[in-house]
Amino acid sequence: MGTAPCEGPAGRERPGCGIRGVVDRYGPAGLRGMAGHPAVRAFLGPRLAGKGDRLLTEASPVAQVTSDDPPHLIIYGDRDPVARYVLSLQYLQALQRAAVPGRLLPFRAGITAGSGRRGGRLAR
Repeated sequence: MGTAPCEGPAGRERPGCGIRGVVDRYGPAGLRGMAGHPAVRAFLGPRLAGKGDRLLTEASPVAQVTSDDPPHLIIYGDRDPVARYVLSLQYLQALQRAAVPGRLLPFRAGITAGSGRRGGRLAR
């Protein structure tokens, strides 16, 4: 993702231009195996043809982590049938390896992004 500075006039950085933080509210950290999902098809479109899992792996947020990423707050349901919880753990680990501040707030038995049902409680 990166947070390289934005340049203003004469090469000067504009104040407040960069991303200061990310709140990931049960977004899929890994796209592999999700080629049939409507949001993934809309995102990658015809580029999926013939590339399948390789493109999905490369396009996954977990594969895009860099040391200049902003801090992340990851909110995830541990029973999400669409975006698997284990991928949020892998995403947090990738952030930690890159020395990016991150925190995972799991919802126990709740928040299922794909079904539209919400429930559960925030784990402490």
